[in-house]
Amino acid sequence: MKERRQKSILIVEDNIGVADSLVLLLVDEGYHVELWVQGTELDLHEPFPDLILLDLLLGGMDGQTVCRQLKGQATTAHIPVILMSANKRTPIIAQEVRADNWVMKPFEVWSLLALLDKYMDQCQFISDQETFE
Repeated sequence: MKERRQKSILIVEDNIGVADSLVLLLVDEGYHVELWVQGTELDLHEPFPDLILLDLLLGGMDGQTVCRQLKGQATTAHIPVILMSANKRTPIIAQEVRADNWVMKPFEVWSLLALLDKYMDQCQFISDQETFE
């Protein structure tokens, strides 16, 4: 039987205040959190995060491009991506770039945590299935 690892979230956010708040919140909730704040191309390597919180408006490369790249590669297409933005078009943009979901800034903490729980439960189901193969 596989040992269960701590669920991991990658936060892609260039606003340090927002990023720090998210890191503190999610670490307190028991997640392993990594932060990417650079405006350059996101280059993920295994082990991949279980979920990515992605801001749409990044310095340098924008979140739409990052999401398209992630969802367009076989190695990362399975990772749930949740877009974060104050842009009124976020729901439409999320659909266009094949994001799994979105949250509008500013968001309620309980709402974000409920959304994360939904996707992390799906990750757990996948992990459990792999355990029995």
